[in-house]
Amino acid sequence: MAVGAPERPRRARKAEPSPPPIAPPADPAADFRLLFESAPVSILILDRELRIVAATDSYLAASRSVRDQIVGRNVFDAFPDTSPDPEGSGSSHFRASLARVLAWRVADTMAVERYDIPLPEAEGGGLEQRFWSPVNTPILDERGRVAFIVHRVEDVTEFIRAKDLSREHDRGSGKLNSRTAGMEADVYTRARDIADANRQLNVANLELRRSEAFLDSVIENIPDMVFVKDARTLRFVRLNRAGEALLGISRSDYVGRTDHDFFPVEEADFFTLKDREVIAHGHVVDIPEEPIETPSGRRILHTKKLPVVDDDGQPIYLLGISEDITDRKHANDAIEAARVEADRANRAKTEFLSRMSHELRTPLNAILGFSQLLEMDELNADQRENVAYISQAGRHLLELINEVLDISRIESGQISISREPVAVDEVVHEVATLVRPLADARGVTVEVVAIEPGAFVLADRQRLNQVLLNLLSNAVKYNREGGSIRVETRPADDGMLRITVADTGFGIPPEYHDRLFRPFDRLGADRSSVEGTGMGLALSKGLVEAMAGSIGVESTVGVGSSFWVELAMAESQLARYERTTDAAGAAAREASLVILQIDDNVSNVRLVERIVARRPGTELLSAGRGQLGLELARHHRPGLILLDLHLPDMAGDEVLGQLRADPATCDLPVVVLSADAERGRRDQLIAGGAFGYLDKPLDVGDFLAIVDRLAARGMPPR
Repeated sequence: MAVGAPERPRRARKAEPSPPPIAPPADPAADFRLLFESAPVSILILDRELRIVAATDSYLAASRSVRDQIVGRNVFDAFPDTSPDPEGSGSSHFRASLARVLAWRVADTMAVERYDIPLPEAEGGGLEQRFWSPVNTPILDERGRVAFIVHRVEDVTEFIRAKDLSREHDRGSGKLNSRTAGMEADVYTRARDIADANRQLNVANLELRRSEAFLDSVIENIPDMVFVKDARTLRFVRLNRAGEALLGISRSDYVGRTDHDFFPVEEADFFTLKDREVIAHGHVVDIPEEPIETPSGRRILHTKKLPVVDDDGQPIYLLGISEDITDRKHANDAIEAARVEADRANRAKTEFLSRMSHELRTPLNAILGFSQLLEMDELNADQRENVAYISQAGRHLLELINEVLDISRIESGQISISREPVAVDEVVHEVATLVRPLADARGVTVEVVAIEPGAFVLADRQRLNQVLLNLLSNAVKYNREGGSIRVETRPADDGMLRITVADTGFGIPPEYHDRLFRPFDRLGADRSSVEGTGMGLALSKGLVEAMAGSIGVESTVGVGSSFWVELAMAESQLARYERTTDAAGAAAREASLVILQIDDNVSNVRLVERIVARRPGTELLSAGRGQLGLELARHHRPGLILLDLHLPDMAGDEVLGQLRADPATCDLPVVVLSADAERGRRDQLIAGGAFGYLDKPLDVGDFLAIVDRLAARGMPPR
């Protein structure tokens, strides 16, 4: 039995009484089932499981089936494929077509198929050949799923039979046969073409729906509000889930309305103004902060709006993406407020420490001064011991005040650092010489070994001296009686030079290493007889980092500790001068000038000596301390004073002030030579009476130009 024909009963059954007639409905117009069944088209209705739920009378008549025998049954059970033709393919084509409809949810037109319809025994039995052209159409539910399939067939048997009859009655008419064959081929070809085109269209529609579903999923799951407006009316046509949550408005209420329907007039006018700017200029508009009122309160949005154009470049939609930055804005505001408060607190702390320093130094000056006077008097042993305690406590307090002020300046960024090439061996030997008397008192040997020859580092010489003096003093104070100290240098990674101070003390447990560089934390040494403030290492760390270096420690309990400082290696100014100076271009020139250089950096003095040697008749005097420089200036009245700002006993600008205030030196030209290259600093020094300002590293040409100009003027009168 072929598809389209109902399964016939295998044995006769008793005739059953006819069902009672169905009463007509109260409203005849509402009996849609009756209207459907009476429709003059052959239609079969299937559900998702391919069960027959309804059939028209026309279909029942064409398929020689009975409604009660097929409704509720699977279509392939009700119409099994029992065709005797082994090449029959109607059933498989029908299955494939229904599968495509279920998968793609679009109508599917099948090619013309042959079906064998069983005839009743009253008509002689057997099978009747029929040719049908079927179309399967889905009916979708509200969620877009296939709920039912409409299987509609058109009987084209008469056309096929006409071809057969023409072949029998007019075999000699080749023209008719050819036309009939052509018509038949055309029918089959067109049907096949329609089926192929339908399948291609279904595939394209499926890909389109997949793309739409993907984009829809992306838009719906973006955590930022996404909205779309009509470019002409600025009415909303789309709002995603995040927008609903932010605004507290259902998208169904939002679509078709404008900003003025939801927001205060000022906000709505601003939104509309920006929308029209996007449409008019066709570019993206970025609104970094856009306040908006929502049910959860005032929110701050970062919004970007851009036009969506058609093929002609005309805007058809406006797309907007809004990120809620309220929490971030509040956090940034809190951070800024905290920063302002911290700056205020730092300024207050600096001012307090400055005042405290002044207030403490004034009475401390009297304490130390009078205690030293008492030491000069004739005192007995007890009195001399008491005065010694007073002097010792006073010096300790002065040291503490100075260190606290230095740390405060470092923390507030007000410490003055002049980074220039510094000869490491000079500083190390100088500090070792200062520490040896303290070491000798405890029987500790200080050994300077393996110093990198000719090594220079970028540092502030005075501050590097301060750091190394602190490390060596600690190595003496916390060493064993009769212990030893080794100072050595070696190249480190990334162009750095490491200076190490190693002792043979008791060592520091690893759990204490993090506390070593904290202010006032002496790790329990405050309960010992070793003097200290707990500020030295903290200050050293701040100074080294201000010089773009690093400081650290390696220690083994019972063996000793090694504190190290790493600073960037540098070329000495003298080496640079000798490398870059053209002997011919720097030919000696007759001159007569006395130059006084006030600078504690020996390498700087040697550089100036080498340069001045190219000017016969020029004499160079040098002073490593500010007070000595003032005395030499008054005595010799030099034609040029080279002044460094960082001196061990007083600040360079203080020396400049005294030179200008003293009638004996107020007319002498002073050129400041320093690595402090800030414009404001220069202007301040020039306003304070400096003749000029030269940066380190020294430009030899600029320096010689000043020397030659002042030499031409001659020496100032004595």
